[in-house]
Amino acid sequence: MRAEDRFRRIYPGCSRREIRDLVEAIKGDKYWRVDPKVRDVIYVVALTRARYPERGAFRARATHVKSVLVDPRVARYCRKGRVLVVANGYARHVLTWSAFLRLMKMDSERVLKAIFDGTLPPFTNSKILGAIKGKLG
Repeated sequence: MRAEDRFRRIYPGCSRREIRDLVEAIKGDKYWRVDPKVRDVIYVVALTRARYPERGAFRARATHVKSVLVDPRVARYCRKGRVLVVANGYARHVLTWSAFLRLMKMDSERVLKAIFDGTLPPFTNSKILGAIKGKLG
């Protein structure tokens, strides 16, 4: 099964272009900054599940950073094609691709504030994002 077909089944609400963007992000080893002014908080795409315990966390492979420690609270949500919010080499939030696309359209400063003050939950999908959108702005 092609990667594009697999992700189309996982994210039925995404268009073909959005799915193609996800596949190209994985192939191109992409990352995105949460806020253009802040260099150490980025979004990366998970390449593996977070299964391997290490130093009180779990290790997973991801684009750009190659390997990242994932908080035990969110390790169960980490899967290939999901987006990790990485701060200083440690992932504390997992987003679905569709939630990530919606989050990228929001004000980056408010999103960064939500990451650090705990408004953004450990796992965020489109449904959860719709419920907390008022808090994010």
